[in-house]
Amino acid sequence: MSWLTTLLRRARVLARKHDVERDMDAEMRFHIDMEAGELAASGIPTEEARRLARLRFGGTERYKEEGRDARGTRWVEDGAYDIRYALRTLRRSPGFTAVAVLTLALGIGATTAIFTAVNGVLLRPLPYQEPDRLVRLLGMREDRDTRGTVSYPDIMDWRAQNTVFEEVAAYDEWTVTLGGGEAPERVDGASVSSPFFRVLGVRPWRGRFFLPNEDVPGHEPVVVLSHGLWQRRYGADLGIIGRPIDVNSVKYTVVGITPPGFEDPALSGGANDAPVLWRVSPSYFNLESSPRNGRAFTAIARLKPDVPLARAQTELSAIQARLWMQYPEADSGHFVRLVPLKDQITAPVRPALLILLAATGLLVLIACVNVANLMLARAAGREREMALRTALGARRRRLVRQMITESLVLSAIGGALGIAIAIGVSRFLVSYAGDSLARAAQVKMDLWVLAFAAGASLLTGLAFGLTPALKASAVNLHSALKEGGRSSGGVSSGRLRSTLVAAQVAIALVLLTGAGLLIRSLWALERVDPGFSRAGVLTFEVNPPFAKYGTDTVLNQLYERLTEQLAALPGVSQVGTVDILPMSQSFNGMGVALPGREGAAAEVVTVETRSVTPGFFAALGIPLKRGRGFTDADGLDAPEVAIIDEAMAARYWPGQDPIGKQLIVYDSTRWEVVGIAGALRQFTLDRDPEPTLYLPRRRSQQWVSPDATVVVRTAGDPLALAPAVRAAVRSVDADIPVSDLRPIQQVVGDTVTQERLRTLLLALFAAIAFVIGAVGIYGVVSYGVNRRMNELGIRIALGAEQGQILRLVMGQGLRPVIAGAVLGVIGALAAGRVLASFLYGVSATDPITYAAVLLGLTVTATVATYLPARRATRADPITTLRSE
Repeated sequence: MSWLTTLLRRARVLARKHDVERDMDAEMRFHIDMEAGELAASGIPTEEARRLARLRFGGTERYKEEGRDARGTRWVEDGAYDIRYALRTLRRSPGFTAVAVLTLALGIGATTAIFTAVNGVLLRPLPYQEPDRLVRLLGMREDRDTRGTVSYPDIMDWRAQNTVFEEVAAYDEWTVTLGGGEAPERVDGASVSSPFFRVLGVRPWRGRFFLPNEDVPGHEPVVVLSHGLWQRRYGADLGIIGRPIDVNSVKYTVVGITPPGFEDPALSGGANDAPVLWRVSPSYFNLESSPRNGRAFTAIARLKPDVPLARAQTELSAIQARLWMQYPEADSGHFVRLVPLKDQITAPVRPALLILLAATGLLVLIACVNVANLMLARAAGREREMALRTALGARRRRLVRQMITESLVLSAIGGALGIAIAIGVSRFLVSYAGDSLARAAQVKMDLWVLAFAAGASLLTGLAFGLTPALKASAVNLHSALKEGGRSSGGVSSGRLRSTLVAAQVAIALVLLTGAGLLIRSLWALERVDPGFSRAGVLTFEVNPPFAKYGTDTVLNQLYERLTEQLAALPGVSQVGTVDILPMSQSFNGMGVALPGREGAAAEVVTVETRSVTPGFFAALGIPLKRGRGFTDADGLDAPEVAIIDEAMAARYWPGQDPIGKQLIVYDSTRWEVVGIAGALRQFTLDRDPEPTLYLPRRRSQQWVSPDATVVVRTAGDPLALAPAVRAAVRSVDADIPVSDLRPIQQVVGDTVTQERLRTLLLALFAAIAFVIGAVGIYGVVSYGVNRRMNELGIRIALGAEQGQILRLVMGQGLRPVIAGAVLGVIGALAAGRVLASFLYGVSATDPITYAAVLLGLTVTATVATYLPARRATRADPITTLRSE
């Protein structure tokens, strides 16, 4: 009977093969008819259209049989056909196409947006003549770094004694009031020495720049306007050149206009919208009145051709050593370091941009992995199509090319959408970052960015499309016929998809952990006590015209009247003024002599110096720790008194009582310490309080600007007080402009703009990666369940319980998740070392962050595997047995 059994088995196989071939013939006719219809619609005769359809669907080898030797034409036509076929195929799967395109668009868009910033800030050369020869001369302290500012006499000595620089220039920021229009206007500017534009190697757009020695006493003050200010305020009138304009109530002659988009290195990290004017003032650049220990200037220089930076550094250090010996009280302990100008401008943002670029690279990688997983699942369902095309004569390379074309079409669509996303994200980045982003004006779409986006799209398409294409093209025609059209790549494809899921989980965990660390760091930073009260405080600047308020007596009367008017406003409890507001990013490091400290001769130290009115400490909520504060009695005829902060007391009088100690300020005047105030964080929340000296404005304003920042304490919303404040200032003097009006909370918040931006972006990228990873886990498990429904039905028919099926499916689904989590923790620990310099108040191995991320991933992965596993428990065994 064995021969009869064998005969019946062969008969069933032949019958099944016949059914399969019949189905394949029907599918072949379907595809050929569709292709022929498209060709006929383009005007090709019907019979010719059907012949070409058979040839194209069968592969390039059939073209040779028809004697078509025009190889180039054949490849062009095949490429066009592949693109049309890819679009048609993607159109039949709208769900798959939408998910894949959106995933790729998010990855490519985020990466392109950050590259736009990297290109504009880091890669674009500075727009000057031979910018690689430009250097910044940074002043450094022996015991600690400073902001790099130096004294004007030191700059002039370096200029006179060096042999390595073509030219050296000094500049200082300068906010001014422009008069002469309908209303006074506050604008940013810079005080520069005459070689400034020559150092940069920039030519004027109209007029001229400053002449040599035009900054020497005896010359008239002159000013250069930016192209934007010339257009906006002066109506693009070229006649303005040679005419005087009102700058701080002083007449300055306009001598030139900078080119459009001129990028200044002085303010705002080089943004080309600030400053908007530059002046040379002989009274400001005066060696006789500029103290050597007053380090308020920034210095730039142009190296001579073929002079290396190391040689210039050696010579400048030797010059500085000679100045130590010549001026020991002022220069001892001060160094100078040369840094390329571009590196100095971009240094504050370079690490953050590179970190974000790496994060978007991981986001693109996880997007590629997810789409590759989707395409692997989709390719498994197209085995019959691949078998049919192979039977018609298509070779493997032809099938691979078709699949790669589909991947490239997907990535092209995703890239186009990604460019639109990148434009929006880059604009948001620039507007949100404001002045904290160096060279922000250069962050824009250009050919380099578009080329990057195109290259990213191409590489992405190849990255996620190559493996599925090779997998799908390796079709076994005999296996496909024998299995009656079922997919046959189950085991190896399942392992590959599981590996890709593990990679997704690992990448997502790295991004989530990095974002979590930055969020914890930002949370800790924003809760740092700055040393003053942040609630209910409004600040604004007033800028009295010098022509009206050029004497101490008149200026004192002005601030007394202004304080009285503001104090009379409803809800106002305290009013004070300060020349430099804490957290305003301005500074005034002054040399102060400490005579007889510890029995030694007078020691000169550099401390932050602030000129304040009596109500300042109460208005800002600064506690007075010991002694007394300033009073109205500390006038011009009263003894010189000063208040120091706790940081200054701890550094220079450790274990002593500073009350009653003497200080020598501005090289001559002796001041007695009468009080100790609480230490403030003058610059940023993550920077320790600097030693600070407070002087009464009535006695010190001859050394400070007549401008001041007014601090108003109110019981209500500070911004609600703004209209009343403006009216009060107008009632005192309508010619005094009010500018930079904002709550102190916003002033403090602006110091963490960079931290907020990079945390926000990295958190956004991590959230996208998290969602993509969750979708990938769900998709793989769901696809596996669909593939194994017959197997699961048989298990249920043999007595398997639902709990067993649930544990089986979830166990297999969570296995790659666990493997990915292990790899992700290792990667996160490595990434934490890179992020360590960005963290405040939290460790790079913070256990709370790691635990929260692992818990979130575990819960998400469990839900993503439970849903398809639950569906698996409902497999119908009867349907399964009937199909078998």
